Amino acid sequence: MRVLRRRRRPLAALAAFLAVFWGLGAVRTPVPPTVTVLAAARDLPGGTTLAEADVVEVRLPAEVVPADAATTPTALVGRVLNGPVSARSVLTATDVAAGRELARPGHVVLAIPLGNRALASLLEPGARVDLFVAGEATALAVDARVVGVPEDQRAAWAAEPQPVVLVELPAPAAPRAAAAVSQGGLSVALH
Repeated sequence: MRVLRRRRRPLAALAAFLAVFWGLGAVRTPVPPTVTVLAAARDLPGGTTLAEADVVEVRLPAEVVPADAATTPTALVGRVLNGPVSARSVLTATDVAAGRELARPGHVVLAIPLGNRALASLLEPGARVDLFVAGEATALAVDARVVGVPEDQRAAWAAEPQPVVLVELPAPAAPRAAAAVSQGGLSVALH
């Protein structure tokens, strides 16, 4: 008993310390679950064909990861970016969509021939354009998204009579745009 009486203050301090330590452990916020996804290793321009060096794994909280985030390099390597991507941005299936995947719901993709080679050389996936029908002052489509520039035609533009660009349009504008294209009366303005 004498030993306990002489050491009661240090023992009380130790007990208080342990109570605070365990109490803090109990109120500590839990770490949210994380998911490993792929992100851009650096700033990448639209039209880039992705290589393994262009992607990097990052761990993010599950609640901030997009539903279509890429998780394996095979989903991305060899695919073409539809638009520019900032470094460390999560890469998704939408970023490398092709064919029918290119258009959002309620939109269609239309091939627009371009008479202006200088403008054609500036267009790349992700660019925004306005479409005008010849003789009309108001735009047929405003802020339409360029979704593709065929890779094999980029090098051939110097020899081709008329380069083509793929543009996403709201579905209601597509019939007029297609008619204007067939009559050769559709102009493109780059934003």
